[in-house]
Amino acid sequence: VHFWDSNNGVAMGNPVDGYYEIYTTANGGNLWTRVASSPALIPIDAEEYLVTNNFTVTENTIWAMTDYGRLLKSTDKGLSWTITQTPILDFEIHWGMLTADMAFTDQNNGLLQTSDFQLFYTNDGGVTWTDHLYSGVMRNFGIAAIPGVHDVYIAVGEDIVNSQRGSSFSIDAGLNWNSINDFPDLTYVNGGVIEFRSIITGFASGFSTSPVVGGIFKWNPPLLLEVLNFSKNNSIIASPNPTSGILNIKGTSISQIMVSDMLGKQISSTSYNALSETTINLDKLVNGLYMVSVTNDKGT
Repeated sequence: VHFWDSNNGVAMGNPVDGYYEIYTTANGGNLWTRVASSPALIPIDAEEYLVTNNFTVTENTIWAMTDYGRLLKSTDKGLSWTITQTPILDFEIHWGMLTADMAFTDQNNGLLQTSDFQLFYTNDGGVTWTDHLYSGVMRNFGIAAIPGVHDVYIAVGEDIVNSQRGSSFSIDAGLNWNSINDFPDLTYVNGGVIEFRSIITGFASGFSTSPVVGGIFKWNPPLLLEVLNFSKNNSIIASPNPTSGILNIKGTSISQIMVSDMLGKQISSTSYNALSETTINLDKLVNGLYMVSVTNDKGT
């Protein structure tokens, strides 16, 4: 079940009477209406079913995966559906078998992650997928996009090198992965399901035998903000972060600084003549989260 707001929601289940059982509601769940049968909702085999919890949502679009690796998609909050085939032809969610998870940063761009460390990329909403030749520490249990931030993902699970469990992030649509635990963080994330509500709010499942202690990890936002905004590879340092106004930026050959909000709207852009240090004043901005892009002779 997923709700977009207090009224509109969708509930999905396995095939009944020859097609997938999907219901929508427009009044908070008081009344549910089953979606009529269509070619997209008819399973290709008696053993095809929807995989529990294997769905993702971006704006009004929802994607859901079957155990045959087919991807059900609705762009109108579950009222109508299409279906396409992913590169995964058969998987389960049981131990010892291939599993997969997916996430989309917008209506078109998304990643499909598998438990055997494969990664696939789509730029057409899941219609077609290409093999993603990534580098770094990509995890294999679960993956989540950061709402409102293009091409940014966080994954949890094991790493392929030493099978240690933890979390990693990518800011370039999954091409390069950095281990969050290597910074290091104070909490060793050992989970399988991860979701983000915003750049500062996210949760990952954990393993616990207690009904009241442990079992859930909550995101600690300062790390992501520092990593996303200021790349050590480009020798840029910015402080203080967070700031109440003045932001000091140090580096080499700084030629431009651009500030934008989390929806990508440009707030300001200033050009410089290869400076090594400068300041920008952000005190007129509404309190919130912003991206600062710094360009120098090594890139942005």
